[in-house]
Amino acid sequence: MPFIHGGINIKKIDKKINILNKAGVFLLAITIVLSIVSVQATTEISSSDTNTKEYTKPGNGIISDIILQEGFEDNVMPPDDWTYTGNQDPPYTWHIVDSSDPDVGVYNGDYAAAVKRYHISAQDEKIITPELNLNGYGDVTLEFWAASWTWNPSATVKVIIEGDGISDVIWDMIIDEEWETVEYRNIILDLTGYVDETITICFQYIGIQGWNFGLDDILVYGGDAPIPPEPEIGEITGGWAGLGNGGKVSAEIKNVAEIGADDALDVEWSISATGSGILQKINESDNGNISSISPGGVEIVELVVGQHIGRINITVTAYEPHFDLFVLDSVEGFIFIGFVFILKG
Repeated sequence: MPFIHGGINIKKIDKKINILNKAGVFLLAITIVLSIVSVQATTEISSSDTNTKEYTKPGNGIISDIILQEGFEDNVMPPDDWTYTGNQDPPYTWHIVDSSDPDVGVYNGDYAAAVKRYHISAQDEKIITPELNLNGYGDVTLEFWAASWTWNPSATVKVIIEGDGISDVIWDMIIDEEWETVEYRNIILDLTGYVDETITICFQYIGIQGWNFGLDDILVYGGDAPIPPEPEIGEITGGWAGLGNGGKVSAEIKNVAEIGADDALDVEWSISATGSGILQKINESDNGNISSISPGGVEIVELVVGQHIGRINITVTAYEPHFDLFVLDSVEGFIFIGFVFILKG
C-alpha cells in the first residue's frame, strides 16, 4: 500500500520524478548529438594574413603599376569587363556575399565573391578577368585572398592563365594547399613568365561535394623593367709582374651604366697575349669570373705574360650572361724580357 502523507501519494510522486529524470537525460543526449552534428557542419570563419605555407614575393617588390584590382565592392557578378560561365545557379556558382555570410564572409570591405559547395551535381564555375597587357614589365605578380577548407579533394579551385597559345594552371587549391580551417589566406603567384604577353586569369571552381570558397581583394601589379648593366673594357696597361715572373698585362672591366641600373653579375673575363716572339712563340692567356660590378664600378684583371721578347697582340673580353652582353677590346704591345709596353697606335 503506497505511503500517503497529508493526502499526497508519495509513490506516485516518485514515479513522476523518475519519468522526468529519464526524459531529461534523453533530451540532454539529443542536445549533445545535435551539437556534434552542428560542429561538423559548420566552421569558424576568421580573417588572417598568416599563411599555412610560405610564399616569396617575386621580383624586386617595387610596384610600378597596378594592372588589375578587384574587391567586388560594386556588388555585381560578374564585375565590369569580366566574363562568367557556369552550370549552376547561385549560391552554387559565383555570386556576391557580404560579411553576414555564415560560410566564408568577406576578407576586406563589404563584399566578396563566393561559390557554395553542391552535393547533388558537378560544378564547373568560372570567372575570367579582362585581357591584361603585360608588355614592358620587369616582373608581374598576382595576389588574392582565399577562404576554404581542403578536407574534401572531390572539388577544387584553380587559377588558369590563358592567352595566345597559353593555357596554364598555376595554382590548384587541393594540390598546393593544406587548409584545416576556413579563413582568408593571402595567395601570391609569380606571373613574370608571362611578361610581354596579353593574358586573362580564370578562377575556376570545379568538382562535386567539395567545400565553400570565398575570394576577395584580387590584385595584379607590375614591377619596373630592369635597367641593364653596360660592361666595358677600360684601360689596358702593361707592366712588370715581379722578379723572375716577366711582364704582365692589366685591364679594367667596368660597368658604365648609370646609378640605378642593375649590377653586372657573374662577368666572365679573359686576356690573351699572342705573338711570334724573337726566341720563341708567345701564347699566354688567363680567364676568370667577377661576381658583381655595380654601376660605375671598376675591377682590375691581370695576365702574367712571362719572359719573352717580341711584339704581341693583347685581347681582352668580358661577358655578362644574365643580359647576354659581350664586349671585346684589343691593343698592340711589346714585351722585352720582364716588361710589357703598350704601343699607342
